[in-house]
Amino acid sequence: MAYPLARLCVVALLAAGLANAQIVFSRRTYTERGRSWHQLWMWNQEDGKMKPLTYSARNHFGPSCDVRRGLVYFHPGDEGDYDRQIWAFNRATGEEHPAVAKPAATEAEKVPIVGCENSAWTADHKHGACAVGQNVLFYDAAQGAISGRVRFDQRPTPPDVLGWSPNGEWLLVSTMGANDNSTSRQSDFFLLGATDRQWKFAGSGNNGFWIPGRNEVLYSSPRELTPLGKGKRHAVWTAQLEIFDPATGKHTSVTKGKSYNIQPAPCVK
Repeated sequence: MAYPLARLCVVALLAAGLANAQIVFSRRTYTERGRSWHQLWMWNQEDGKMKPLTYSARNHFGPSCDVRRGLVYFHPGDEGDYDRQIWAFNRATGEEHPAVAKPAATEAEKVPIVGCENSAWTADHKHGACAVGQNVLFYDAAQGAISGRVRFDQRPTPPDVLGWSPNGEWLLVSTMGANDNSTSRQSDFFLLGATDRQWKFAGSGNNGFWIPGRNEVLYSSPRELTPLGKGKRHAVWTAQLEIFDPATGKHTSVTKGKSYNIQPAPCVK
């Protein structure tokens, strides 16, 4: 599952092939007493360090970076209520305030693929891909034509292309998760090899994208109920940020513990 502001940011960064990005996400750390909130956190993917950006008594959902203005946009309401007012966090002053206007995001120029609503392009803009029904189409910009197609049979639901790896060797797609349900919405992520045209399962969760400058996928795991405290009478939602490396096939947890980490989005330094 993806969120509008974060999706625009991801598309722009992947198309530009930008590296050395930090990752902003929404994180809730629980306490046994008192109320806690979803705060903005930043993960530096170079040194692995994480730090909170906000401490205010409000929620911060669906973060998206506006690097030029030094702002992080977010939704202050309840989880899932993303159609109302957008707020902005100023990284220089630490102030939070209602946003005057929604952030403008521009995608890199690309040749449209006829018959496709959503498409993804390699960093050099030479190759594109899109999904039509259960098929993923490959497009050659130089020839101006479809260069191949691969059937998506891993799930009965249609795929959605999310982006190419920085090295152009893998295409990331998502589809409705096999275990998706009303209390734990989730997608299943798959990688399609550009050369061998073979599918590889990358994981289940939400907000999957290629880490800028790294040929690895970052996503948040499906949320699950975890007992809080020794008595185990009260359970809370938890979810972790996960990395999948297609070269090794290994998954690595970025976050852990009794915390709710969701909606990661790239943010260039």
